[in-house]
Amino acid sequence: TWLDPIYDQPALAEVAWANDRFVAIDSGVCIQSQDGVSWEDCELIGSGFHGLSVARGIFWVASDQGFARSYDGITWVTRDEPEL
Repeated sequence: TWLDPIYDQPALAEVAWANDRFVAIDSGVCIQSQDGVSWEDCELIGSGFHGLSVARGIFWVASDQGFARSYDGITWVTRDEPEL
């Protein structure tokens, strides 16, 4: 099993690239990097992250609490899951 060198735990589940930045997530972890070598925490609060994508240059994360979006991969705006 490959271990993540930053967090000394199994590798992160999803990685996306947009706007000259990588974002990687797994459960309650969100990190970002411009070069793929040096990583820093995102300003994304929450847990249960299970989906990461990029659409039109915007990062999107799905979590157990709803959705979040970011233009730069650092600062995130969260939204509650809509009522069905």
